[in-house]
Amino acid sequence: MPFSHKRRRERCLRSGELERAREAARHAARSKPQSPGPWIILGIVALEQGDHSGRIEIENGLKLEAKDSFDVWSKVAGHMYLLQPIKALDQLHLLTMEFPDDANAWFHRALCELRSGQISAARNSIDRCRDLNPLDGWGDWLHAEIALAESRFKVTESILESSQLRLNEDVALAMRTSSLWS
Repeated sequence: MPFSHKRRRERCLRSGELERAREAARHAARSKPQSPGPWIILGIVALEQGDHSGRIEIENGLKLEAKDSFDVWSKVAGHMYLLQPIKALDQLHLLTMEFPDDANAWFHRALCELRSGQISAARNSIDRCRDLNPLDGWGDWLHAEIALAESRFKVTESILESSQLRLNEDVALAMRTSSLWS
Protein backbone atom coordinates (compact mmCIF):
# COMPACT_ATOMS: atom_id res chain seq x y z
CA MET A 1 0.00 0.00 0.00
CA PRO A 2 1.40 3.40 -0.89
CA PHE A 3 2.73 5.40 2.03
CA SER A 4 0.29 8.26 1.30
CA HIS A 5 -2.72 6.01 1.98
CA LYS A 6 -1.26 5.02 5.34
CA ARG A 7 -0.64 8.65 6.22
CA ARG A 8 -4.21 9.55 5.21
CA ARG A 9 -5.64 7.00 7.67
CA GLU A 10 -3.41 8.29 10.43
CA ARG A 11 -4.11 11.96 9.63
CA CYS A 12 -7.88 11.40 9.58
CA LEU A 13 -7.75 9.56 12.89
CA ARG A 14 -5.62 12.22 14.58
CA SER A 15 -7.77 15.07 13.31
CA GLY A 16 -10.95 13.44 14.58
CA GLU A 17 -12.33 12.64 11.13
CA LEU A 18 -13.39 9.24 12.37
CA GLU A 19 -15.64 8.27 9.46
CA ARG A 20 -12.94 9.09 6.91
CA ALA A 21 -10.40 7.16 8.97
CA ARG A 22 -12.80 4.20 9.17
CA GLU A 23 -13.38 4.18 5.39
CA ALA A 24 -9.67 4.42 4.64
CA ALA A 25 -8.95 1.61 7.11
CA ARG A 26 -11.73 -0.59 5.66
CA HIS A 27 -10.28 -0.14 2.19
CA ALA A 28 -6.81 -1.01 3.48
CA ALA A 29 -8.11 -4.06 5.37
CA ARG A 30 -9.66 -5.39 2.15
CA SER A 31 -6.49 -4.87 0.12
CA LYS A 32 -4.03 -6.03 2.84
CA PRO A 33 -5.89 -8.13 5.40
CA GLN A 34 -2.63 -9.36 7.02
CA SER A 35 -1.50 -5.84 7.94
CA PRO A 36 -2.16 -4.87 11.58
CA GLY A 37 -2.55 -1.13 10.90
CA PRO A 38 -6.03 -1.07 9.35
CA TRP A 39 -7.50 -3.39 12.00
CA ILE A 40 -6.04 -1.36 14.83
CA ILE A 41 -7.33 1.89 13.32
CA LEU A 42 -10.78 0.35 12.87
CA GLY A 43 -10.70 -0.63 16.53
CA ILE A 44 -9.57 2.80 17.69
CA VAL A 45 -12.31 4.49 15.68
CA ALA A 46 -14.90 2.15 17.18
CA LEU A 47 -13.66 2.86 20.71
CA GLU A 48 -13.65 6.60 20.05
CA GLN A 49 -17.28 6.29 18.97
CA GLY A 50 -18.22 4.40 22.13
CA ASP A 51 -18.30 0.93 20.58
CA HIS A 52 -16.41 -1.32 22.99
CA SER A 53 -16.16 -4.10 20.39
CA GLY A 54 -13.33 -2.02 18.92
CA ARG A 55 -11.15 -3.66 21.53
CA ILE A 56 -11.53 -6.97 19.65
CA GLU A 57 -10.37 -5.39 16.37
CA ILE A 58 -7.35 -3.88 18.14
CA GLU A 59 -6.49 -7.19 19.79
CA ASN A 60 -6.78 -9.02 16.45
CA GLY A 61 -4.60 -6.40 14.76
CA LEU A 62 -1.97 -6.73 17.48
CA LYS A 63 -1.66 -10.43 16.70
CA LEU A 64 -0.57 -9.70 13.12
CA GLU A 65 3.06 -9.23 12.15
CA ALA A 66 4.24 -5.67 11.52
CA LYS A 67 5.59 -5.31 7.98
CA ASP A 68 6.80 -1.71 8.15
CA SER A 69 7.15 1.25 10.52
CA PHE A 70 3.50 2.26 9.99
CA ASP A 71 2.43 -1.15 11.27
CA VAL A 72 4.77 -0.78 14.26
CA TRP A 73 3.30 2.66 15.02
CA SER A 74 -0.17 1.16 14.72
CA LYS A 75 0.77 -1.48 17.26
CA VAL A 76 2.07 1.24 19.60
CA ALA A 77 -1.28 3.05 19.30
CA GLY A 78 -3.20 -0.19 19.86
CA HIS A 79 -1.28 -1.01 23.02
CA MET A 80 -1.71 2.55 24.28
CA TYR A 81 -5.48 2.41 23.69
CA LEU A 82 -5.61 -0.87 25.59
CA LEU A 83 -3.56 0.75 28.40
CA GLN A 84 -0.60 -1.55 27.87
CA PRO A 85 2.39 0.80 28.08
CA ILE A 86 4.96 -1.96 28.60
CA LYS A 87 3.85 -3.74 25.43
CA ALA A 88 3.91 -0.42 23.57
CA LEU A 89 7.46 0.06 24.85
CA ASP A 90 8.57 -3.12 23.07
CA GLN A 91 7.49 -1.56 19.78
CA LEU A 92 8.94 1.85 20.68
CA HIS A 93 12.34 0.33 21.43
CA LEU A 94 12.32 -1.02 17.87
CA LEU A 95 11.36 2.37 16.46
CA THR A 96 13.98 4.32 18.41
CA MET A 97 16.67 1.84 17.36
CA GLU A 98 15.63 1.96 13.70
CA PHE A 99 14.96 5.73 13.69
CA PRO A 100 17.16 7.26 16.42
CA ASP A 101 16.47 10.79 15.19
CA ASP A 102 12.67 10.49 15.38
CA ALA A 103 11.60 12.87 18.15
CA ASN A 104 8.04 11.50 18.03
CA ALA A 105 9.27 7.98 18.80
CA TRP A 106 11.31 9.25 21.75
CA PHE A 107 8.32 11.27 23.02
CA HIS A 108 6.03 8.24 23.00
CA ARG A 109 8.74 6.07 24.51
CA ALA A 110 9.10 8.57 27.38
CA LEU A 111 5.32 8.64 27.83
CA CYS A 112 5.09 4.85 28.05
CA GLU A 113 8.09 4.68 30.37
CA LEU A 114 6.45 7.25 32.65
CA ARG A 115 3.11 5.38 32.56
CA SER A 116 4.85 2.12 33.47
CA GLY A 117 6.79 3.66 36.37
CA GLN A 118 10.18 3.79 34.66
CA ILE A 119 10.75 7.42 35.56
CA SER A 120 14.54 7.53 35.13
CA ALA A 121 14.25 5.96 31.67
CA ALA A 122 11.43 8.39 30.85
CA ARG A 123 13.68 11.33 31.74
CA ASN A 124 16.42 10.02 29.44
CA SER A 125 13.94 9.51 26.59
CA ILE A 126 12.32 12.95 26.93
CA ASP A 127 15.80 14.52 27.03
CA ARG A 128 16.55 12.83 23.69
CA CYS A 129 13.19 14.00 22.30
CA ARG A 130 13.85 17.58 23.39
CA ASP A 131 17.36 17.48 21.92
CA LEU A 132 15.81 16.55 18.57
CA ASN A 133 12.85 18.96 18.80
CA PRO A 134 13.50 21.61 21.47
CA LEU A 135 10.56 23.85 20.56
CA ASP A 136 7.80 21.25 20.86
CA GLY A 137 5.18 22.10 23.48
CA TRP A 138 4.22 18.45 23.96
CA GLY A 139 7.84 17.68 24.84
CA ASP A 140 7.77 20.52 27.35
CA TRP A 141 4.57 19.15 28.91
CA LEU A 142 5.97 15.62 29.26
CA HIS A 143 9.26 16.98 30.58
CA ALA A 144 7.27 18.80 33.29
CA GLU A 145 5.19 15.68 34.04
CA ILE A 146 8.35 13.63 34.51
CA ALA A 147 9.92 16.27 36.76
CA LEU A 148 6.71 16.28 38.83
CA ALA A 149 6.79 12.48 39.10
CA GLU A 150 10.33 12.83 40.44
CA SER A 151 9.10 15.40 43.00
CA ARG A 152 11.31 18.07 41.43
CA PHE A 153 8.77 20.83 42.00
CA LYS A 154 11.05 23.80 41.27
CA VAL A 155 12.12 22.18 37.98
CA THR A 156 8.48 21.55 37.06
CA GLU A 157 7.65 25.19 37.75
CA SER A 158 10.67 26.38 35.76
CA ILE A 159 9.72 24.24 32.74
CA LEU A 160 6.15 25.54 32.82
CA GLU A 161 7.24 29.17 33.10
CA SER A 162 9.89 29.00 30.38
CA SER A 163 7.64 27.26 27.85
CA GLN A 164 4.32 28.96 28.58
CA LEU A 165 3.79 30.26 25.02
CA ARG A 166 4.36 26.85 23.43
CA LEU A 167 2.14 25.17 26.02
CA ASN A 168 -0.77 27.50 25.28
CA GLU A 169 -0.65 27.16 21.48
CA ASP A 170 -2.64 23.91 21.55
CA VAL A 171 -5.94 23.73 23.49
CA ALA A 172 -5.48 20.07 24.43
CA LEU A 173 -1.97 20.77 25.60
CA ALA A 174 -3.04 23.83 27.59
CA MET A 175 -5.70 21.76 29.37
CA ARG A 176 -3.19 19.02 30.28
CA THR A 177 -0.66 21.55 31.48
CA SER A 178 -3.15 23.39 33.69
CA SER A 179 -3.15 20.50 36.17
CA LEU A 180 0.60 20.88 36.66
CA TRP A 181 0.31 24.45 37.95
CA SER A 182 -1.32 23.51 41.24
